[in-house]
Amino acid sequence: MFPRLVVFDMTGTTVYDDGAVNRSIAEALTESKLPTRSPQVAKYRGLMTSTIIRNLLRDAGDPRHELASEIEPITKRFCETMIAHIESERTVGQVPGAIEIIDWLKQKGCLIALDTGLPRPVADAYIDRLGWRGGLINYIVTADDVDRGRPHPATVSNAMKFFGLENPVHVAKVGDTPQDLIQGKSAGCGWVVGVTQGAFSSDALHIYPHTHLIPTISQLNEVFDPSEDDDE
Repeated sequence: MFPRLVVFDMTGTTVYDDGAVNRSIAEALTESKLPTRSPQVAKYRGLMTSTIIRNLLRDAGDPRHELASEIEPITKRFCETMIAHIESERTVGQVPGAIEIIDWLKQKGCLIALDTGLPRPVADAYIDRLGWRGGLINYIVTADDVDRGRPHPATVSNAMKFFGLENPVHVAKVGDTPQDLIQGKSAGCGWVVGVTQGAFSSDALHIYPHTHLIPTISQLNEVFDPSEDDDE
């Protein structure tokens, strides 16, 4: 069976992550008088940015974690830092093999969506920098488009609704964090694929629900069998 829709995570899965997301969140929190290091951020990778910020404030016993009015300016500062990074740094680029595997999937008639816990302005900055707008990616779902982020299946459900798909068995979720895998399982996806070249190793991901773990995104073509078709 071959999927009708593949929902890819962005940073770490299709977009090269040089640690800028973690650093920018840590910087935004430090500027808001909560000294934070990138490793503290890393354990929450895959969640919505605002949720990561809320969790780190909560972990520190900072009462601001209960107030959206306090989290919003920190998130805004994160966006400013990230967009400046995306627009200026040479390290920004695709994960090796991402374009090729997406192109292969599209040649097989598969629809392609990206989902991310990043705010829309940051996701758009990545798409524009990489030249992925128009044609390559059919749809993008960001944290700003849903009420709940990973591991809730909202972004996957959003993409399915956009394409008019009702049965998640025809959908594949591909990501590099535990949140991606839990989300794919919760959404009922026919394929839940963890890529272990990103934020988490194979040892870290294997304990979470999945149908496949692959070392690199380039090996996704080994997961799907285009010779089989399901017309259900």
